[in-house]
Amino acid sequence: MSSVLRSPSLGPLVRGIKVSLLTPEKALGLAHSRSVDEYLNNLRNTQYAVSMTTIDVDSFPKFRSEVVSVYVKKLQHAWNMASGKARRAVELCLTPVEYDNLRTIIHGVLLNRDITGKLLLEPLDVARKRHRVAYVAGASSADDLVERLRALAYGHLSETLRQAVASGDVSKIDIDIDVDMILHMYKLVNDVGDKSLWYAAENVMAYYSILVLLRSKLWGLSVEPYVRLFAEKLGLISPRLGQGIVDENMDELSSGLLGYPWGNDVLRHVDKATLEGFANALDNTSPVIYRSIAYSTLVKYGEFSIGSLYAYLENLRIDMKLIIQSASMILEGVPMEEATKIFRPLSALK
Repeated sequence: MSSVLRSPSLGPLVRGIKVSLLTPEKALGLAHSRSVDEYLNNLRNTQYAVSMTTIDVDSFPKFRSEVVSVYVKKLQHAWNMASGKARRAVELCLTPVEYDNLRTIIHGVLLNRDITGKLLLEPLDVARKRHRVAYVAGASSADDLVERLRALAYGHLSETLRQAVASGDVSKIDIDIDVDMILHMYKLVNDVGDKSLWYAAENVMAYYSILVLLRSKLWGLSVEPYVRLFAEKLGLISPRLGQGIVDENMDELSSGLLGYPWGNDVLRHVDKATLEGFANALDNTSPVIYRSIAYSTLVKYGEFSIGSLYAYLENLRIDMKLIIQSASMILEGVPMEEATKIFRPLSALK
């Protein structure tokens, strides 16, 4: 990674995305809303104001669609304004969307679930990737699913799924989906060869890698192969951090997290110094983590860099997910105490 591509057109684009992000006050207002009416009133003060006057279980899909459409418009604008390598930043931020869809499809096929209305395909239209997910969604059986994944070069995922289906043990398929996503991101970033994009994406991939290790350990799976992959082969985490998770050494894990610009944000929200406590903190602080990554990328490489564009586009996606999640929790009747605990880290948003 020897170069940093800077383009005059990226500066106004990055600034526009940055000012459109949820502020801590607005994010907390949405997350702590006690009723649908209060939630919609708070939402009207953001760029995600919807046309609906109320939301219930039946109308939630329409609400979700309106929120997603706002996100897609912003993403499409970024795609139109960017060119060449800068468009790879847009593709990269769509990778989690792509893999969330694959996760839904795989669960649907393996568990014989109806996934009608569950896929989020609209953002993928921006980079013309909808057809890939739609093709996989057409699988009629587990074997057909494996072949379709292989045909689209989801190599690691198709092979691990084949082995899981053959053995009858699909317990770690979610881990395999995350690993394949990290490998996909790693290849895309290396193909671009831009230092600023690598810096931002490395932080995102490290975050995902640490979550994979923690969840693998908590689920009783073998962690060492993933440590070798993420630490030794890809260089996304330090060997000491990985070994700390293997040994359940919380001091080593804490020390390793401090090597990232978002490490302190996580440590401040670890309620219990256990693997589960760290995993929960990483989950609940994800909006703060992504905001810290964007801020540190901006400081290091400036607003005209591909890395800053990617980092702030990721924050747009996180905002969209937060808005949908907080509305869903209200409809599901999640107690305010639980919602407050989950969304407490939002007060640290930059």
